[in-house]
Amino acid sequence: MDLTEEERRWAMAIKETLTNECAELAATTTDFEYAHHAIIAKEKVHKAIRRIKRLHKFRQDNGIPLALDELDAHTGMKAIRKFEKSATACSWHLAQNATRAVMMENFSYYLETRAAHLCQDAYPIRISSLIVLHAPTVFTVMYALIKPFLTQKVRNALQLTGTTQQVHEQFSKELISISLGGTHDTSDAQQAMFQGLQKRYANMATFKL
Repeated sequence: MDLTEEERRWAMAIKETLTNECAELAATTTDFEYAHHAIIAKEKVHKAIRRIKRLHKFRQDNGIPLALDELDAHTGMKAIRKFEKSATACSWHLAQNATRAVMMENFSYYLETRAAHLCQDAYPIRISSLIVLHAPTVFTVMYALIKPFLTQKVRNALQLTGTTQQVHEQFSKELISISLGGTHDTSDAQQAMFQGLQKRYANMATFKL
């Protein structure tokens, strides 16, 4: 990962602040993770700290190891499969590309609440668009209730009345799964995910600010 000098300063500030506030949590957070949080939160150090703490709690609540020497791609895949089993009503179509197209059919309240918490409050990622296909009435009702509590960025990204045509208008066929009329074969998604985890954990172990 290549950081600008400014991003490196932000990452160091986040690391120093967390070390002063909670040395135990800082000890389980890698320089690679500090860099990710810096890229997303920028100079907003305390926003990054809140995300780190919420992500830490999510890991604790879901039995995900905290220490780097306990993490590997097999452990990561085990956690993902456990997550999938608890949300079997939902099927995901992931496009493995620098630009990700994610389409969701059906709805799982469990998965949606967990994903919303991670994306909005914990995980250092940016989502430009989230298209929900075939959303049931219960989803639209629930969304209307929670919408006032979501950030403007999340509301702008979430497209609740998504259609397959809309997906094809926004993404190329190479990013859309075959089941939705695209050309992307998701049969090897788990293998691609495993390889991605291997690369991530290798970076976490070696990257230094």
